[in-house]
Amino acid sequence: MCAYVVRIIDDHDLVGIFVATNRFQLQMFVDECTDIDECEFAPLPAGGIYWDVPAVQIPVPEGEADDGPNFDPSAAPTVPWSKLTVSDSWFSALYEPIRRWRPLFQDGDVFVELEMDRADAEAARPGKAKKKWRHLRVVK
Repeated sequence: MCAYVVRIIDDHDLVGIFVATNRFQLQMFVDECTDIDECEFAPLPAGGIYWDVPAVQIPVPEGEADDGPNFDPSAAPTVPWSKLTVSDSWFSALYEPIRRWRPLFQDGDVFVELEMDRADAEAARPGKAKKKWRHLRVVK
């Protein structure tokens, strides 16, 4: 697997850092948050993110059920993303020009999205169903 940084082609706005086995899997991950035909990507060197202070127990302890009458979202433990640090190799890759940006969606790609309807998704993964639903779509 490789790590990739993804950004919007036009304004170079960061989309995210993803780990995928190939470009097509990367397309699927990026498609969860934005349109892949508006993105470009570059491979990242070996590296990672870490917290140099105590962060949170993993797995994150579950609080009261979301549907419980006394549920308080502010009391639930969260991952302190604002306190993360990137390794030196990723810092260099993010702050220095990368010469190898490539479009995420390239000529000849065929991208197929198939998602089940909300009821089927909720039955398959209770409480994890996506808020955004799509139908079969083939992009050429």
